[in-house]
Amino acid sequence: MFKAHYGVSLAVGAPGPAAPKGSSNKRLLNPTTGRFTVWSEHRMPDGRTYYYNNDTKASVWEKPAELKTHLEIKRSLCPWKEFKQPDTGKTYFFNQATKQSVWEKPQELVELDELEKKSAAAEAAGAVTPNEAPKTDSGPPAGMPPVGSSNTPPAGMSSIPPVGTSGAPQTAASLAAAAAAASNGTTGVPQVPGAAATTSQSSTPASYKTKEEAVEAFKTMLAERNVRSNWPWDKVVRATHDDPRFNALKKVNEKKQTFNSWRGSRAKWEKEEERRKAREAREALKQLFISSDAVTPDTRFRRAQDVFRTNTVYLAVNERERRSAFDDAIFQKERTYKDGLREKRKQLRVLYGERFSSIAELKPDTPWEQGLAMLQALEAYQERPDIHVSNPPQPTDSGDVIECLAAFEIRVDELDKQALAVEKQLKDARRRTERKRRDAFLELLGEMAEANVIHAKTKWIDVYRMVSFDLRYKEMLGQPGTTALQLFKLFVDDLRQRWTKQKRALRDALRDINKPVTPTTTPQEFAEALQGRPELDGVSEHSLESIFKSLQEDAVADQEERLASERKRKRRDAEDRFTAMLRNLSPKLKRSSRWSKTRPLVEAEEAFVAVDDEEDRQRLFDDFCYRLDGDGSDSDDHHRKHSRKKHRSSRHRSDSESDDEHRRSSSSKKKRKDKKKHSKKKKRRHGDDDDHAKSSDSGSEEDTLADDALERRRQQILKKL
Repeated sequence: MFKAHYGVSLAVGAPGPAAPKGSSNKRLLNPTTGRFTVWSEHRMPDGRTYYYNNDTKASVWEKPAELKTHLEIKRSLCPWKEFKQPDTGKTYFFNQATKQSVWEKPQELVELDELEKKSAAAEAAGAVTPNEAPKTDSGPPAGMPPVGSSNTPPAGMSSIPPVGTSGAPQTAASLAAAAAAASNGTTGVPQVPGAAATTSQSSTPASYKTKEEAVEAFKTMLAERNVRSNWPWDKVVRATHDDPRFNALKKVNEKKQTFNSWRGSRAKWEKEEERRKAREAREALKQLFISSDAVTPDTRFRRAQDVFRTNTVYLAVNERERRSAFDDAIFQKERTYKDGLREKRKQLRVLYGERFSSIAELKPDTPWEQGLAMLQALEAYQERPDIHVSNPPQPTDSGDVIECLAAFEIRVDELDKQALAVEKQLKDARRRTERKRRDAFLELLGEMAEANVIHAKTKWIDVYRMVSFDLRYKEMLGQPGTTALQLFKLFVDDLRQRWTKQKRALRDALRDINKPVTPTTTPQEFAEALQGRPELDGVSEHSLESIFKSLQEDAVADQEERLASERKRKRRDAEDRFTAMLRNLSPKLKRSSRWSKTRPLVEAEEAFVAVDDEEDRQRLFDDFCYRLDGDGSDSDDHHRKHSRKKHRSSRHRSDSESDDEHRRSSSSKKKRKDKKKHSKKKKRRHGDDDDHAKSSDSGSEEDTLADDALERRRQQILKKL
């Protein structure tokens, strides 16, 4: 009767998916290869099918890939899956690849359904396909993936701890209730605290308006009865069959399906609860280590094991978490100890700093030994034995000499900064005073410039006597930095630059109106020409007068320069005409001609009169005769014609001729050397008589030899060129 009502036998040891008992382990064939596999098919009492691996001893709900047909493989590879909404029961389809949800059945699933129908029609009658595991309902198709992955427990589970955990041990009352249940004929059905109240109501099951309310009531019952997620279905039935909410769902398959959908969220909640309890136990053990005086920063874990071996808090945590909690506690104790030392040192430094600040004799250059002696002499120091230090440190010192030295250095640095600040203030005040004095002297120079006492060309010696009696000048004496003379030069330079700009502007203005300043321009004409011009703005009368004089001086200089260049040009033309007159003179002049004989011949010529200086006439005549050759022709003209002719002929010479010329020139040099040696020997042999004879014959022949040698030298130079 129980089996017919609940769908499962209440006998202990019913078969489950992890251990297939009482069923055939016949291995199944691979539909593709036709060979036997390691898998065998089995059924649960509720009709669900599972598969058992005879090699690995593992059971799975889903059909293995080795047993799937070609159509089943295609369906498993299809990304579209079918789901139902838990509130309305409406079917929608979700794409696991694109994360897309639709209401209408996709074309891929439609084609797979048609193929399955055709394949089923072709199969033999009576062939049974194993049932698949029930699917979990999912959320609405608003572009969301199937629900059911949340870690939050379902309604009615958050406040009820699971049965069998370490935090809910069985009590004497629960054992007594179990004994009473056994005496009433309910052997094998475990009872939980609080179940007696609901047992009396089993004969009057509650009615629910909708199926969703019934499912929610069934899940709430499972949570309140502390049903574990890893319980088999028969154990769940024994624990909850006496609850009226157990009959909220009439069909066994609906109960099992609801339990399977609930156990996933319950398993997540149980894991989170276990983690929470483990964290709480670890934190409690950590606080135990921290609060215990037996654990110090130097304590080892082995020592802590011996001390807390029998402590319940210690035993509630596994070995790995114990060591981790101990390390955290040691770290926190070390940090607390170091923070205490740091705070103590900080307080000592403040105390030492206050006492060093009260020493008026302390200076920035006071040495450490002397500063410590001053500190030890203070009454406030002697009243505090806990801060006594010595140099060098002694074991009996109650204070910290390092902090005392640090406080001393901080105080010395403060005094040094104060001294530097005072010095900087004095220096800045001195600089401000010097700057004010310079500004006052510049004001004096400006006043003198406005009075036309100082202008762009004024010299220091002109104004020294006037400024030497002024107090603003006397304050500048002996002041470092820029002197009064340098300020005067800078002031005059500024006036000169300003005057130069004004002069340039006025000169350009006169050029624009075509009235430049000439040597004959008067000041009245200059002023009338510039009257009303914007360039006159800011130009004083003295500057205007000096600019007029400067422009007039520039005009005079330009006129003189033009006259000088004109005189030079006329003189050059006169000299050229005089030279041409000598060249065309008949008879031709010779190199030996004399100016005294030639002058009467040219006195009436216009070119002679054009050169008014007799010395210039003599010079031009001598230069002309010096350039004449032996035949009376101009050597410059002859040399130019001859050089052009030789240059044209030398360009057609071959390389062999140049080599021959080089050899001839080298041999001629050697002959001249030998000739010089021979002449020296001959000269030593003949003595003075021969020299006298040579000197008597040298007359006219000397000039001829000189001309011949000059001509030969000229020919050699032309050949080389």
